[in-house]
Amino acid sequence: MALMFLRARCSQALRKSKARTPCFKMPSRHSRETTRCFEAISRISASKKKNPPHDLENVRGLEEVMNQNDAIKDTVEALSRDNVELRAEIEDLRVENRDLRRDVEEVRGLLGQPSPRSLAETYLSCID
Repeated sequence: MALMFLRARCSQALRKSKARTPCFKMPSRHSRETTRCFEAISRISASKKKNPPHDLENVRGLEEVMNQNDAIKDTVEALSRDNVELRAEIEDLRVENRDLRRDVEEVRGLLGQPSPRSLAETYLSCID
């Protein structure tokens, strides 16, 4: 059941990114740990496709389900850590962007070129 939930979440993410790739194809920016977790889920999924549980004799038991749940849990934890790292990178890039914009405004001021903001303010004051 947890695997179905994870597959549903993967397919939603893939639809949003408009990618036409299999559910467990790895995005490019994940850690090695996340990659290993996705590979484990893919192996479990492939073994289930080869040996579908049609009856109780084909089901290996509770241990297989627990291993699958552990793999999913590890994947979610690894993705959470990746998410935190990516959020920190995004915040760093935002700060860098603000600094670069400030530098551009400073250079424009030194060159005597008006900034887009001051041009917009001048335009709006002329309209009034």
